[in-house]
Amino acid sequence: MALIAWALFACLLTAIVLAVITRIAPADFLIAHRHGNPVHTSKPRQIGGLAIMPACLLSYLGVIAIAGEIYASPLAAITSMVLLFIVGFLDDLYGLSVASRLAVQFFAAFLFLPMVMANTVALSAMESWMLAAILVVGIAYWINAVNFMDGLDLVTVAGLGIPLAFSGFVLAVCSDAVPHSAIIAILATACLAGFAVFNRPPSTAILGDAGSYFLGAASALAIIAMATSFSVVAAVLPFLYYAADTATTLLMRLLSGRNIFKAHTQHAYQAAYRKFGRELPVIASIAALNTLLLILAWASLSASANLQLVLLFAGCVASGVLIYLFRK
Repeated sequence: MALIAWALFACLLTAIVLAVITRIAPADFLIAHRHGNPVHTSKPRQIGGLAIMPACLLSYLGVIAIAGEIYASPLAAITSMVLLFIVGFLDDLYGLSVASRLAVQFFAAFLFLPMVMANTVALSAMESWMLAAILVVGIAYWINAVNFMDGLDLVTVAGLGIPLAFSGFVLAVCSDAVPHSAIIAILATACLAGFAVFNRPPSTAILGDAGSYFLGAASALAIIAMATSFSVVAAVLPFLYYAADTATTLLMRLLSGRNIFKAHTQHAYQAAYRKFGRELPVIASIAALNTLLLILAWASLSASANLQLVLLFAGCVASGVLIYLFRK
């Protein structure tokens, strides 16, 4: 019950902070100059992260203060999230170079390694180094994926919030003691609910790099926890649409010789927005797909290894079909 109360607090605090910033900040404060949704009558502010990060971490500290030793604090992962938030905020303000952003993202990904490697079986030195390299690259990629996908009103709420809520719920109810990863996932979802009020079309606030980097790290923590507690399939399935849209868009841009680090509006959901001319059909389609992916992920929790692969294949097909329809 305490966690539910703190989640409500995080939701309300996010909304309050956004309302205050919107009212008192200068007119040109963090105005988004490049946003993938052209329907805004006025440009939204990149202030979502300025409310989500403090609300999430303050609520998290409240939970662990009440619970005591039940919730072991993941200091390295929390440090990574705060670091990414700071770099994202500086990028929103000043526009940092690609090299500097990537350097910090890889370092932040490296900070996740202790909690991951502690849950692995005995590996040789070579295998450990290979696994560590794969994890660092994968986490850094995911942080960027969440950032790239924040290009339409409510897309992060539906595309990331639903999988985060599921992961937090599963980790909470299927563990003897609620793990820190579940707390952060649930609180981040609550913050996204408060953010949604200001992100609904036409939005007055978007995440900005500060918010998307922070949520990228928070969702990476949830994915890692799901993978180590259950299976890689159960961890990946809820977030499969985000991964598939980002991967296919990245491949398209690489094959066409375009700069993959430059801001663009070529994601499948952005193509769908241009086709439909409004957000609702796109967001509803993503939410429906995510619901299906959650059902598959839930089924995978008690499935055999072979059945898990079948469920993963089904999720890939469903994601691929939606991406095809979006781009058609």
